[in-house]
Amino acid sequence: MPAAQPTAPASTPIPGSSSSSLPGGTQENHEPSSSNTGQDGAGSSAAPSRTPVISIFGSAKPTPVPDAGVSTDPDLAGNTDQPPIAWGAVAMAAMGGLTAYVLDEQRKRKQAEAMQKAEIEMRAARFNAEQEQRRAEALEEQRKKAEAEAYWAAKTAQDSGGSGNAPRMSTNLAEMDESRAMVYSQEDIGYYQRKQEQTQVITVAGTPNPTTVEGIKSALTPYGVILTGDGWTLVSATAVYRGVIAVDSKLAITRDLGESPTEAFRAVFGTDTTPLHFLWGNTSDEYYDDGIDIGQGGLTVGGTILKTDHSSVYLIKFVSMSENSISARNNVVHELGHLFNGVMDDVPYNSMNAALSSNPNLRRPDTTSEYGFASRRFPWQQSTRDIDRYWEIFADQFLGWVFNSWETENNGSLVEEAEARADWMNENMSSWIASDGPGE
Repeated sequence: MPAAQPTAPASTPIPGSSSSSLPGGTQENHEPSSSNTGQDGAGSSAAPSRTPVISIFGSAKPTPVPDAGVSTDPDLAGNTDQPPIAWGAVAMAAMGGLTAYVLDEQRKRKQAEAMQKAEIEMRAARFNAEQEQRRAEALEEQRKKAEAEAYWAAKTAQDSGGSGNAPRMSTNLAEMDESRAMVYSQEDIGYYQRKQEQTQVITVAGTPNPTTVEGIKSALTPYGVILTGDGWTLVSATAVYRGVIAVDSKLAITRDLGESPTEAFRAVFGTDTTPLHFLWGNTSDEYYDDGIDIGQGGLTVGGTILKTDHSSVYLIKFVSMSENSISARNNVVHELGHLFNGVMDDVPYNSMNAALSSNPNLRRPDTTSEYGFASRRFPWQQSTRDIDRYWEIFADQFLGWVFNSWETENNGSLVEEAEARADWMNENMSSWIASDGPGE
């Protein structure tokens, strides 16, 4: 608590009685001396006692300044000039603080300018890299479309002269592979769909690609494939047709026995003696067993019995299909992969199950990555449940094998998991389909 100040007479002004704050926290206090007055009103005044103090930066208490420079001459009473030593200390402290502040601000400004420059350079580099990537992708897409155009042009020329059971693909076209045209177009689905509409080129027994459901049913008859149930549309029927002809071409090329794709399909799936029925809907009065009910997509029931003549048939049923034509076609091929296991007496499933234990690259724990498949989900991974189980992994690998479509690096080479899946399928499928019929 500060000490009480003496009170001066009201009629006598006290020189230098004010207190002023100086820069840098420096403060000067002028404390007036007391005045003694006699009975006659006359009195004498003593020289004021001044004790300057300086608040040093960071100090808890003011530091007194020595009185060496204070005059005690009565004639100088009231002189309020700051002693030279006090002013010097105050000025030095203030200038030191100001200099430090200015230097710190310069440092901060240079640091901010450097960061801003680095950010601008980084954004420019990123923009240039993105532009270069877009240019490269555009050139690659042009190349893919040009190759697809060449493929369809060559196929059109071949199909226009085809007849009977002549294979739809020559050796050179087989090397190009229909799947490559499909894979190229998946980056631009609209482009492929327009090409499909403009070039009705795929033929069966020398006839153009059918454009009605009834036409598709007739085109599937040579394969031993029958569409049953109500609800088939041109889109869904075309998906079945495209799935079947994709599989038959791959089988004929792989078997390399000089047979037509239709003959290869019938030989491998055994549809000469056991027709394959595609049912639209969950149930039908035609079959003794039409499998469990499903909410979407398709299901391979396998072997069942017709109620009419008690003959055996294979059954695959659908209750819905993707609006994407490629994904719908791939769904059909996926289900044909399940059926292939059935006609091969579960050998593919058992082999796949054993391989998963010894080769981690064939496993698929979830759908958070491609894991060697050509897409993370649709259209090249069709499984929606049991994705980590061997039967679903095999069916999706069957799809990848039919179109030779797998996950690749930026340079086009297969990633490690894709190479493992492709090698496993190529080795085993060649062995399984080399016989003259299923199970032989």
